Amino acid sequence: MAMSEEGPAPKSRRGSRQSNVPGGRQIAHKVKVTPEQERRLQERAHDAWVSVPRLMVEEALADQIGQTATARHDLAVEFFGAYRLLASITSNVNQIAGATDAVGEQQEEFAATFAAVRRTGQRVGAALEGQEST
Repeated sequence: MAMSEEGPAPKSRRGSRQSNVPGGRQIAHKVKVTPEQERRLQERAHDAWVSVPRLMVEEALADQIGQTATARHDLAVEFFGAYRLLASITSNVNQIAGATDAVGEQQEEFAATFAAVRRTGQRVGAALEGQEST
């Protein structure tokens, strides 16, 4: 594994490694870079929480520019978060509707809940726009 002046390459925050393949990975590539290129590679790998070799493989083999396995995972995490938030909001809307039916007047939580719906919709929309631009 490559070492930089700062120490070993960063480990994934997810702690995940590539799956083993039958016979192992037997081919290694040696790439020479300038100090500036090394700095940029280290920076990008650190930001993605992967090693420089993994960054290079993911970037080179990505179906689309910016669509590394790490980027797809981060997008999936964002969508699951939005899904959980929408599920919570749905529950709140049902509670508000029940309370409104019971007392016959609009509940105080109504405005805050629908503001949360708008924010979540904007968050999902922004994630989709980011996906389209890659």
